Amino acid sequence: MASEYRKSHYRFILVFMLFLCAMSIMLTIGAVRNTRQVHAVETYNEIYEIKKVFLKNTVQNMVRTIENLYQFHTRTGELYRDRLFTDIDRLYAYNPVRFATRARELLVDTNYGDSLFIRFTDTRDNTELYSLGSPDPESSQTRTWDRFALTIGISSKWIDERTVAAVR
Repeated sequence: MASEYRKSHYRFILVFMLFLCAMSIMLTIGAVRNTRQVHAVETYNEIYEIKKVFLKNTVQNMVRTIENLYQFHTRTGELYRDRLFTDIDRLYAYNPVRFATRARELLVDTNYGDSLFIRFTDTRDNTELYSLGSPDPESSQTRTWDRFALTIGISSKWIDERTVAAVR
């Protein structure tokens, strides 16, 4: 009877151990599935956040590049304007008597094209001696020599076109 009792006891222990092993395997499989789902969701969220930050940085860099190009073309226009004023100053210093004729010739021969608005006038009788482009009062500067006035402005349309062309 003792041996029968032991056999029954061993069978119970064996069944109990198999039950525990089966439960452990099922819990492990469930935990792995749950972990896989949680990991997939977290990975998706992390990738989404990285993409958002990347897109934000890309847009900020592009805006910064456009602003830098706009400033560069604005400074280029200012440089053109200042050079032209310097050339006209030299003409007046060299020969004030023939200043109007020489200044007009210089303005006609300039290759600044559509980058500048130029208006050269005789202030005594208010006649326009030379004109190029449409006025842009924001960027215009005027200098006078005796009775002559020269107004030069930077074309905002030219700045915009150059900036857009550089971005493309």
